Parts: sequence; structure tokens; C-alpha cells
Amino acid sequence: KKNVYLKYFNYKNITQDFVNSLNNKSINEFLEIKKNLITKNDAKKYFINNKKKNFYYFSLNTNQRVFFGTAVINYFNPSEVIMGILIHKKKFWKSIYSEEAFQIILFFCFKILKIKKIISKIKKKNIRSIKKFKKYKFTKFKESNFHNLYSLDKKVYKFKKDILFSFDK
Repeated sequence: KKNVYLKYFNYKNITQDFVNSLNNKSINEFLEIKKNLITKNDAKKYFINNKKKNFYYFSLNTNQRVFFGTAVINYFNPSEVIMGILIHKKKFWKSIYSEEAFQIILFFCFKILKIKKIISKIKKKNIRSIKKFKKYKFTKFKESNFHNLYSLDKKVYKFKKDILFSFDK
């Protein structure tokens, strides 16, 4: 049984609930948001102005397909992407669903998009994300004052045999 679905995100998915989560300081603490509060229009403008990035969202396998997180995949070159992931609902941060979401986005990048390397920029203070990325064998390869860059090569990642994957456009 699939618990988590990955879906293509478009500006129509920008709801007030989505905006509220981006404005929640405990959730957006490590995001690159330039303003303290954003509106639905701000979020839509950002989405429209960043068309080269690929946006996805995670939902639970329920009749309503409950939204709980997003992922951004930005092609660095044809075989490498820069990936970011955000679980928008705190109750899912340490859940099996956030684990499944992380596994699904890695599977999607490596198996579906045929990417050879995933790179992620993580703020040094974001200990929870650093631990999560290291758990999946991401290694630090560059440091700066506020961020570290981590990468995962397809050759290093071990796919879980029991991943049930569903991607809906």
C-alpha cells in the first residue's frame, strides 16, 4: 500500500494553508525567504518567476490527498540537480511519511529523471536536515559561513526494495 504520493506542483496548489506554513517561523526557519510574511500572490509570483525549477508536493494516500510537504528540483546540469525538501506540517517531521517522502524524491531523481548526482544546500544550524541527509549517505563537499553543500552520487545510494512509487502530473 502506498502512503505517500508525489505530485507535480503548480500555482493552483498555492493555498492559504500552504502560505501559512511558509509564514510559520518554526517551519520556515531555514528557508531562503527574504520577507517575514508572504501572501498567496507573493508565492504565485515566486512560482511563476522560477519556471526553470521543478516543484513537487507530497500528499498522503487518503481520499482528500492531504498535502504535507514540497520538494524543489533545480537542474544544475543534465546529470546533476540541486534539491530541497520541506515538510510543511510539524506533526509529520518525525513520521514514517517524511521518511517515505525523502525516499520517494531520491528514487524519483535517480530512477525516473536518471540523475547521477543530487546536491543540497543546508544551513549549518539546520541539524535535523543535516542528520537526515547524512542518514541517506549525503556527504559534505563544500563549506561557507552559513551553509554547507552536501551531495549524493547515484552509485552510493542503496535503493530500498519496498518503495512503492506513484507520481501524478
